[in-house]
Formats: sequence, C-alpha cells, structure tokens
Amino acid sequence: FSPLKAMDKLLNDGCAYTGQKLERSASGVRPGKIASLEHIMPASWGGPDEDGNFLVTGQIANSRRGDLELIKYLKGMSV
Repeated sequence: FSPLKAMDKLLNDGCAYTGQKLERSASGVRPGKIASLEHIMPASWGGPDEDGNFLVTGQIANSRRGDLELIKYLKGMSV
C-alpha cells in the first residue's frame, strides 16, 4: 500500500514548498513534479514515520532540503 494513492487532493494542491501540481508516477513526468513524502522532522534525527510528520513535496525539493531543519530550509538558510 502506498499512502500517495489515497492523496489525490494533496497531489492536486501541489508541493508544500512550491505549490506545483504533483504526480504519483515517474513515468513520463518531469523530476520536479514527482510526488515525495517529506519528513517534517528528518528520519535521521529520529523523526517518526507517522502521518503527522509528513508533507507532500516534489522529489527535487525533498532532496534539496536533506536533513536541514525545516524552518531554516524555509528561510533559505544552508546551515
């Protein structure tokens, strides 16, 4: 079971960071439009794999953030 299959409205609402509409599948979709579940508190910090700790984002935006603290990422800070 993929939680993204139950998230059509969230996919249509778009990436939490960019607002760009997202797609579930990578088939024929530009990388920035592929949906990804982003941990609010990074898993590397012990963040839980629970619904309340996820944002729906594009894969590129998710990758750019890495394990940077969310507020620092949103403010455009690199450390």
